[in-house]
Amino acid sequence: MPKYLIRGGRLPYQKVPVEKYLDTNVFGNNSGNYMYLNSIIRTLTTDSTVEFECTNYKQHYSDKEIDRINNECDGFIIPLADAFRPDFKKQMKSLTSIVNKLSIPSYIIGVGIRADSESQILDMDFDFIDEAKDFVKAVLRKSACIGVRGELTGKFLEQSGFKEGEDYRMIGCPSLYTYGNHLRIRDTIINKNCKASCSGTLTTDMETIQKMSEFMNEFHDLTFVGQLRQELKTLYLGTDYKTNPEYIDLYPCNIDHPLYAKDKVRFFYNTHEWVNFYKNIDFTFGTRFHGVVSSVLAGTPSVLFTKDMRMRELAEFHNLTHLKTDQLNTYKNIWEIIDSVDFHSPESVAQKNFENYLDFLHLNGLKTIYDDDINREDAPLDQILAEADITPDVTSCVSCSSEELAGRLKTQYEFVSKLYEKSKAKTNNSAKTAADDPNTVRQLKEQVGIACFKRKCRVRCEKVTASE
Repeated sequence: MPKYLIRGGRLPYQKVPVEKYLDTNVFGNNSGNYMYLNSIIRTLTTDSTVEFECTNYKQHYSDKEIDRINNECDGFIIPLADAFRPDFKKQMKSLTSIVNKLSIPSYIIGVGIRADSESQILDMDFDFIDEAKDFVKAVLRKSACIGVRGELTGKFLEQSGFKEGEDYRMIGCPSLYTYGNHLRIRDTIINKNCKASCSGTLTTDMETIQKMSEFMNEFHDLTFVGQLRQELKTLYLGTDYKTNPEYIDLYPCNIDHPLYAKDKVRFFYNTHEWVNFYKNIDFTFGTRFHGVVSSVLAGTPSVLFTKDMRMRELAEFHNLTHLKTDQLNTYKNIWEIIDSVDFHSPESVAQKNFENYLDFLHLNGLKTIYDDDINREDAPLDQILAEADITPDVTSCVSCSSEELAGRLKTQYEFVSKLYEKSKAKTNNSAKTAADDPNTVRQLKEQVGIACFKRKCRVRCEKVTASE
C-alpha cells in the first residue's frame, strides 16, 4: 500500500473548478506540465491501494509537516521540465531543502536544462550551477539514479562532475510513455479539408509567428489548442491574453480572432480528454512540445517546430517529427513540409526508450503496471478516472449562453475579490519596504493586475446581465 508525495498541482482524478485553474498555479501555468505528472501516476498506480499526494507546488514545509510525510509516505517523486535555469534557482534551493529533511527516498523522474547553445553548456556559462549540483546530490543520496531529458542535460551534468549510467540516465519525457509500449502513428489524408490542429506560443520570434499564421490559414477546419493559463482565461471569460496589435490577426490571443468566431479554440487539462480529441484529428503541427506529444499519443501525424534547445533535446531523443523554426522559411508552404517529413519516425525508438524508462524506474526500486506484462494496455488509473467526476474540456465563452457567461464572470469576480482582499492586506504590511525589495515590487504589480482584472470582470458581468 505505497503512498507517494509528488511535486505537482493536481492529481488526475481530483475535480478542480475552472476558476481555481485561472487563479492558482494548478498546472504550473502550462497544462503541458500536467501531462508528464499524469503519465508517472498512471505507470506507478499498480492497484487501487497506491496513493499519491500533491505538493501543490508548495516550497516550504514545517518540521511537523516533514515528520508527517516521513511517517505517511514511501517516497517523494519530483517530475520536472527545464528546471536547470536561472529563474528556477529559488525552487531548486527549496526542493533541495525538502529532500535533505526527508528520510524517505526521493526521485527525479525527468529534468532538463535551458540553454542558448551547446557551447554554453560546454563553457558552463550559467549562474545556477551550484544550486543544480546541490539539488542533484541531495536526490542521489536518496535514490539510485536521476532521469534527465536528453543528451544536452546529460552534458551539463557531466560537466558538473556527475557520471552517466551511475548518477543519471537519459529517459526523455515521461509523457511519451503515458500509454506504455503502444505508440503507433496512423496514416491519414492530409489536405485543406482535413481536420487539423495547431498549438503555438508568442515567446518565439515574429517571423515564426507569421509563418505559423500562414500555415493555420491553409486549413478550412483547424482547431487551436491553448496551454497557458492566460489562454484559458481568454477562452473561458473572454479576457485578452495579448492586446499587441501585431499579434491580433496572427494568433488567437483575444476573442476577435477568426478562430474564436468559428468556435475553434480549445483547452484541455485532463490527458485522456486531450488525447481523445486528437484521435479525431488528421494532422497536428505547432511549437508546443506537449501539444504535439498529445497528438502523437493519439497516433495522429504531427510535426513539431522546435524554437529552442530544450525542445530539440526532447524531439531528438524521442525522434519526433520536427523542424527547427529557423528552417521554416526554406519551405514554400506547409504542404511542402508535409511531403518532406516522416510522420512515423517516433515509432523507430519508442520501444527502446520505453524499455529504458522502465529499467530506470526499476533501478530506483519503483514498481510499475508493466512489470508482469510490458505490453499491457489497461491501467488501474483508467478505471479510477472512468468513475471520477472531473471537469470536462472548457466550452468557449463565444459559444456559451449569456446566462452561463454571466455566471462565469460572477464566480470569477467573487473568487478574485477574495484573493484581492488577502493580497491587499499583505500589500499594506509590506508597503514600507517595497521600494527596497524587487520581489515585493513584482508582487505589488501582480496585485495591481488582479485589481484591474477584478474591475474588468465586474464591468463585463454587468453588461452581460443587463443584456438578458
